[in-house]
Amino acid sequence: MLAGAASALSTFFAEKRPMTSFNFDVYILVGHALPILAGFSECTGPMMSSEPKSVYEGANNARPYHLPGKLSYNTITLKRGVTDSRSLWLWFYAAVNSVAVAGVRLPSDVIIQMNSADRSETVRYLLLYAQPVRIKAPDMNATQGSVAIEEIDLKYEMLFRL
Repeated sequence: MLAGAASALSTFFAEKRPMTSFNFDVYILVGHALPILAGFSECTGPMMSSEPKSVYEGANNARPYHLPGKLSYNTITLKRGVTDSRSLWLWFYAAVNSVAVAGVRLPSDVIIQMNSADRSETVRYLLLYAQPVRIKAPDMNATQGSVAIEEIDLKYEMLFRL
């Protein structure tokens, strides 16, 4: 099912690549509305980790059994991004206020796609139930060109590689 959804999104986004000079395309799926599109130049890698639990059997204290523990995920940071709308800011506002803003629902599913130099897809991740936890605007300096979003941090509940 996830592969079919990814294929349909690839077709939809083929004409709507956010910005060609940015290597990471980010698609935020916000319910029935069109997705939020953005391009970023850097992205921290997704990470899953589990802390094993050691269990001993009876009086055998010499040999522990290691059982899987709780699974945890890192915070993903997207850096130096651009988008043609203010929807990322509305998404963040909706997250911190726990309300739907302009039809944006929370949490949302997010697809992060890394592209090669010729803009072909190299890897794609699906973050389920993601929400922004921090957003940073660039410094305001009239003598320099700046990006629309300096950094945005995302927390999520599940991770899949598509």
